[in-house]
Amino acid sequence: MIFFTIYIIYYSIWSSYHLINTEFSLHITEEAALMELLNFMYSNTLNVSSTLEILDVLMAADKFEVASCMKFCSRLLRIIPMTPESALLYLELPFSVLMADAVQPLTDTAKQYLVDRYKDITK
Repeated sequence: MIFFTIYIIYYSIWSSYHLINTEFSLHITEEAALMELLNFMYSNTLNVSSTLEILDVLMAADKFEVASCMKFCSRLLRIIPMTPESALLYLELPFSVLMADAVQPLTDTAKQYLVDRYKDITK
């Protein structure tokens, strides 16, 4: 597990600048996704191509509340040809991700894909 320390400077109305020490833990598997998230924040691009890598970045973007990256990841995932497995994977994302406005088009597309694919289950 990797530990990061972030120092946040904020201005208080009643006094001068304050320095806050915030620590959080990060699993090794999340490191690549976090690096891609940081890359996106500076360049508006991602250097990942697989569905699972994009989902990892989407989860990191949700964790750190980067809505623009969530929207970008959602758009990328909709471009990738959908399969029944990927549609179900998108619909099994954590609730906080599923309810984000940026991810709604992805979940709607996944639902529509499954409806279209299995509309007549008697065949």
